Amino acid sequence: MKSLCKNRFRSAIVFLLLLPVFLFALNGCYYDVEEDLYPIVNNPCDTSNVTFSGTIVPILQQNCYSCHSSAANLGSVSLEEYNDVIVVVEDGRLSGAIHHQSGYSPMPKDAPQLSDCNLLKIDTWINHGALNN
Repeated sequence: MKSLCKNRFRSAIVFLLLLPVFLFALNGCYYDVEEDLYPIVNNPCDTSNVTFSGTIVPILQQNCYSCHSSAANLGSVSLEEYNDVIVVVEDGRLSGAIHHQSGYSPMPKDAPQLSDCNLLKIDTWINHGALNN
């Protein structure tokens, strides 16, 4: 009987010593990145001043010019000049392609869809008249 009590006592001591370790382990994952878990809170998408030259052109440069520059001109679409961009805006091809809508070739080709923020910026620009500013 005494050895049973000693074993239970030892088990209780071990449990109490290891309890903080288990509680710490349950607290959170070491690899959680707050920006990934809460992107809207920590990385708001500013669409208050979307302009063609300041907002849209950098998105196009980073994601589209490798195929849709005047030099590459793949698919007979160049997006380097405002006059070229407005054509695909007005006929709906730009929005359809970047949103991967049915009936349009999803862009960027063989790459992930643009970020939600970049899509929102382009949509905002289009919805506010797609001005050349």
